[in-house]
Order: sequence, then structure tokens, then C-alpha cells
Amino acid sequence: MRKKLLLVATFLLAFMIFLVPIRAVESERCIIKIHLEDLQVQSSDMNGVKFYVYKIGEIDKNGDAKIYPKYGYETYPQNAHELDLVAKMISKKLEDKPILSNSTDAKGEMELVLDEKGVYLLMAEDDNAYGVISPFIVHLPYYQTIEDVQYGPLYTVDVEPKASPKPNTPGESDGPNTPDNPNTPDTPTGGDTPTDEKTPGKETQTGDSSNTYLYLLLIVISGASMCIWKVKKGRGC
Repeated sequence: MRKKLLLVATFLLAFMIFLVPIRAVESERCIIKIHLEDLQVQSSDMNGVKFYVYKIGEIDKNGDAKIYPKYGYETYPQNAHELDLVAKMISKKLEDKPILSNSTDAKGEMELVLDEKGVYLLMAEDDNAYGVISPFIVHLPYYQTIEDVQYGPLYTVDVEPKASPKPNTPGESDGPNTPDNPNTPDTPTGGDTPTDEKTPGKETQTGDSSNTYLYLLLIVISGASMCIWKVKKGRGC
């Protein structure tokens, strides 16, 4: 009986010895969760956006993030603005190949699982149907302070990369173009319309013609009257 108990106790001890390291390794796996925001553009597609992961630094024994000296940054950025600037600068100097890559699903979500602690730069593939995505830096593990209480080390980080819609190429638009000033003939209004316009001098010309005829008729009648009067007097016309 004692031998059986000793055997069971030995088995349990061996199981615990092997189980603890396995759990420790699993807890130190670094996970980056990416969520793409909806850009509210019809031509933007969140599915199949490929991201590449580059290791650009390490976590020292004190838990501080350090960027490799070859990139020219001795101190780690202390705020989001500095991180953005450093990420853009390092993305132009990259010579190493990515250590990992993956693509988003239809919801614009993705997980990247890393086996090592470190500082990582993530870049999206330029040729994507989603938009223009800024490169970004994360370091794992990290510590987080909430209401003066520090939590960590944390091995999982959720990231929503900064992004914007791609600019339209010449001849491309999100909808039909409607000209602001269509080339249509100007339509005259009011008294400027052709039907309302009076020809200058038209009425005067009509009045002058009538008066001329009247004057000629009076001259003819006067002349005829003078001839008749002279005939009667025997003088002749």
C-alpha cells in the first residue's frame, strides 16, 4: 500500500514539475490584436488587409523597452506622438525581413501571436483595398497604470491602427459627378426676352409714313383746286 502511495505521489510531483514551466511559457506568449475602424467609405474593404511584423528592439531585465541602436534611437518614445514619428522613420530604414505576417478577416480583425518578448513594428501592405494605414510600434510585455495602480506585466495588447481613406485617382470618384455650373444657354428674363423687345424706331417709322401720305394728298387737292379755280376764271392752269 505504501509503495502505491509513493508511486502516486511521485507521479503527481513529476506532473507538477512539467506543468508549471508549460504554463509559464504559455503566459509569456505575446499577442497583438488588431481591429480596423470603419472608414465609412464605400470603396473601403476591411477584409484581407495584410500586416507584417518586424522586431526592432528588446525588453531588458528591468522590463524596459529598448530599440536596437542601429535605428538611431537611444531612448524609447515616451508618448503616442513620439511613437508615431519613430514608427514612420524606422519604417523607411527597415532592412530585415518580417518575422510574421497575417491578414484581417471580414470584420477587420486579426491576432498575431509572438513567442518572444520585444519591441515590434507593424506595417500594413500598401496594396490593400482598405485605406492608408500608418505604421505603429508596440512592446510586449508592458505595464499599465489605472487610477494610480500599476498592472502587469501584460502580454496582450489591442490596437486600432490610424487609417484614412485612399485619395481618389484622376478620373475616379465615389459617386457621379454633377457639374456645379452646367453649360446651358442663358435664358433672358423679364423685358429682355425677344418677344417683349421692341425694335428701335419702329413706331416712329410708321407714324412718319402716314404723315407723308397726308401731306401729299393735301398738296394734290390744293393743286387741283387751284387749277379748277383758274379754269373758271379763264386763266388756265
